Amino acid sequence: MKFLLLFFFLILIGCKSSMVKSYDKNKLVKIVEFKRSTNFIFTEEYCEMNFRKDSSNIFKNYFTPELKDVEYINNNLAKQYLEIFTKGIKAEKFYEPFINDVKKEAKQSVNFDKQFFGYVNNNDEKIILIQQFNFEYDPYNFKTKLDQDFINCFLGWCSVSVRRIKFNVEKSTFSIH
Repeated sequence: MKFLLLFFFLILIGCKSSMVKSYDKNKLVKIVEFKRSTNFIFTEEYCEMNFRKDSSNIFKNYFTPELKDVEYINNNLAKQYLEIFTKGIKAEKFYEPFINDVKKEAKQSVNFDKQFFGYVNNNDEKIILIQQFNFEYDPYNFKTKLDQDFINCFLGWCSVSVRRIKFNVEKSTFSIH
């Protein structure tokens, strides 16, 4: 009987996939801890204050990604990571030598910290932009800034250590940003 109770207790502990560290409605950045990564959700208010709506209407409106969507992304992104990025690599023949690197990344992706913000595009689709960070090497100390600013960088370290992925909320599909 003791073994059975211990077994159920361990299963309950193992089933908890996320722990909300800070999900205060008044905060501009919400922090969600998962088993192997930390996730930073930028609210609609943060986006309205810090991002402009561009003239091409790519960002018609902003929204705060829901916890259920962030959990879905964390549970499914690693499973689809290789497919998402190899599809993009095959479209650009120049990048084919990087497929082995992507395979390695796919295995490690559950450990990467992420930033999220939501927007409505010109087709009225709700999109969550995910920035995934590999902090094996962090020369700019970005890891300490993930809860303060949406990191917007593209060259050098960022081109190697940051992946941008779009998640279509209605279709539950991923694509490369």
